[in-house]
Amino acid sequence: MKQLLSRERKYRVEYARKQMIRLAQTYLLEAKWTHQKNKPTFEGFRANALPTSGYAMLAITAFVGMGDVVTPETFKWATNDPKIIKAYTII
Repeated sequence: MKQLLSRERKYRVEYARKQMIRLAQTYLLEAKWTHQKNKPTFEGFRANALPTSGYAMLAITAFVGMGDVVTPETFKWATNDPKIIKAYTII
């Protein structure tokens, strides 16, 4: 992915990478719960289940290839879990 972007756009890959790491961490937490036979509360499960769906990562990785329409502020906004990303994650 890095090879496809010009130098001034490489910061986008870093945002996508961080979001993929976040997704992997949520998967790891679910695996830990399963391994330890832990049953989290509904709120605890919901807090982890929403990022596990992958929609937040999809939104940010989609921004990577959108050209000049997307600015660094867009990535900052998207990584702070805005309401619209939470809403379509719930749906």
